[in-house]
Amino acid sequence: MPNVSEKKKKLLCLLQILLSETDPEHTLTLPELLQRLESAGIPAERKSIYDDIETLRSAGVAIGTRKRKTYQYFMEKRTFSQEELLLLAGAVKTAPFLSDQRAEELVSKLGVLCSVYQAEKLKQEIFAEAGSGQAEKALPAAAELLCRAISENRKVRVTLREWQLTLQGKPEYAAVEGAEPAVISPEKLLVKEGRCTLLALDEKQRELCFPLEKLEGLELLSEKRDLGNAAEPEEKNKKAEKVILEFSPDRLSAVTERFGADFTVESSGKNRVRAVLKAGTEPGLFVWLFSQGPEVRLMAPKKLVEQFRERTKSLAKLYKF
Repeated sequence: MPNVSEKKKKLLCLLQILLSETDPEHTLTLPELLQRLESAGIPAERKSIYDDIETLRSAGVAIGTRKRKTYQYFMEKRTFSQEELLLLAGAVKTAPFLSDQRAEELVSKLGVLCSVYQAEKLKQEIFAEAGSGQAEKALPAAAELLCRAISENRKVRVTLREWQLTLQGKPEYAAVEGAEPAVISPEKLLVKEGRCTLLALDEKQRELCFPLEKLEGLELLSEKRDLGNAAEPEEKNKKAEKVILEFSPDRLSAVTERFGADFTVESSGKNRVRAVLKAGTEPGLFVWLFSQGPEVRLMAPKKLVEQFRERTKSLAKLYKF
């Protein structure tokens, strides 16, 4: 029986492993957690790990669970989101009083606030050579307002610039005379290869993707933003209904990633399985079905099947030779 000191050491080591090595895209199974503890010289049993995870959760640590072939554990939420860390790192990178070496050191230190995978991605994106000039100009002011909109759950009014040719024949974003402002719901900020991009929804719930240099005249509104992938579960369920899908077993991963794992499957013959699950009936469902081709078939509800059939017919006519 381990003494109290050993139990505390195991609990702290487990927390450090989860903080350092996991995030929503990188998980660890129970055997992997046991192996990490053993490598640190801390013996543990499966049941004690379950108890430790529940202890950490009761203390407010956001540990998520995902079921695949086995249960996987990861840090679901941290003090700073990845978008907020990008904002902080961008401000450090563009600070005029910091040398490049000092800025890189400080960005590396920000990495302790996320997983090692997110830290490496953060460093690569902030210090990418390609296109860094544009991102440096766009990141501090516009990204700060957009991060605030995301954290405070508010909409933003923006005016979109368009590509125009300069006198030298080079394309660049420029204001469009008479352009009407648009109201959008910011979802996420991404920085890749030195370029900052905004993912958002427009007022018709369509997904948008803009580089920050396309936006001007940003204004934070008091209206609550529309939620897309980040919607609360109860809001998703209000828009969802039971859907029956038939698919080949090798598409199980794609179905699970799209709809979650809260369903069961049964055989429907001819190497096909059938699942009853809850899904939103927004246009995104049809887009996903088209992307899966004949490997996934919508079986019910009848009204939705008819809508999808009419959509496929109209496409078939368009490409008829």
